[in-house]
Amino acid sequence: MIYKENYTKIVPPYTKIDTISEGYIIKMFDEEVKKEVKKNKAVSDLFFKDVIEEVYKRYNISKSLKCYMFTGHEFGKRLNSFKFDKINFEHMEKGSEESKYETTDTNNSTLIEKFRTDGIVDKKAYKIASVRIFDEYFFFVFTNDLKKFEKEFFKIKIIQKNGLYKIEHSSCGSYLIKVGMRAVDVPIFNEDLFEGLTTEIKNFMEVENVYKKFKLDYKRGILLYGLPGNGKTCFIKHLLYSFDAISIICDAKKEKDLCFISEFLNDKNLRDCLKIIVLEDIDGIDSYVRSKFLNLIDGVTTLNKVLFIATSNDPKNLDHALTNRPSRFDSLYEIESPNTKTRLDLLKRFFPKESAEHLNIAIEKTKGFRGAHFKEIFLISKLYECSFLEAVEKLNVKFKDFKEYTNQNYLG
Repeated sequence: MIYKENYTKIVPPYTKIDTISEGYIIKMFDEEVKKEVKKNKAVSDLFFKDVIEEVYKRYNISKSLKCYMFTGHEFGKRLNSFKFDKINFEHMEKGSEESKYETTDTNNSTLIEKFRTDGIVDKKAYKIASVRIFDEYFFFVFTNDLKKFEKEFFKIKIIQKNGLYKIEHSSCGSYLIKVGMRAVDVPIFNEDLFEGLTTEIKNFMEVENVYKKFKLDYKRGILLYGLPGNGKTCFIKHLLYSFDAISIICDAKKEKDLCFISEFLNDKNLRDCLKIIVLEDIDGIDSYVRSKFLNLIDGVTTLNKVLFIATSNDPKNLDHALTNRPSRFDSLYEIESPNTKTRLDLLKRFFPKESAEHLNIAIEKTKGFRGAHFKEIFLISKLYECSFLEAVEKLNVKFKDFKEYTNQNYLG
């Protein structure tokens, strides 16, 4: 996660472990973390000594530098943001080499364990190595000036720019990767659905003072539901391109994504930034992440300037706790398959020169088509160099054959 917050000292979940001085005796600030690390009896002081010696050797680090070990997801997230943004470190070398060490547990049975080094961050004043041991991640800092390291590493401000991001997870934690955006055509929906949606969102952006006056969380949740291919994703793309915000695509089925978003929205440095969180296909949420999801969109934590946009292909599978209570999803919009007028508008978009006679024929032949099928009609006409009506017929035949073969209705 990318933070702007200033850190003045190392505090939990940052745990400093001095693994070099006094004969490699591990010293920790947090006794609970000490117990956690030591619960695997194969992890001994001697084993850490061997690991550290290997890191010194592998990256040609001077033995004159003392080694400190840090644990904690927050440290990893911060380190990861530096790595991928490449704004702080002069040099970074990545690797995935593995080494095997023979260790002995309390019952004197021999264990062969692996540790993996993910890379080295190389600065003049310090070096940082990311290491995995027994499925746990540790970060080794080599320096003779720990205070200078703390000052430089924990106080640097990273500005989160507006744009669209997706969440990635790695050995160093979770972080954001920017996703390119381009302008998309305005979606064509039935009746005045598009205008109603955009008006609600614009009004939400403009009434911040009302929320503040009545001491309400400045957030709103909108759920778009309906059959796949009718324009839910198209509308979201148009929305994200139209508004200057920090927008994040979140897989609501993944616990790690939900945890990341929860931390992100609670970052006080981002409180006054407009944030749009896209939660796709929420009908697939399992029971074990249900509580985390509900707490994210309507928990005890105060949220500010947050717009949740969620999608569902099958609202019948949605949890009633989501749909029957405002403040989780305040507005629910069904994106229906195109009616007669909408089908005509879609056909005119892709075939503006077609005659009224041909368009009327096509309107009847495309009954039951979803929005995405009209783009496919256009592509078929170009790929097969056929007429407009021939493309409609080819698409009908294609899905009719597939429907009969699979016994599924792909045309609504």
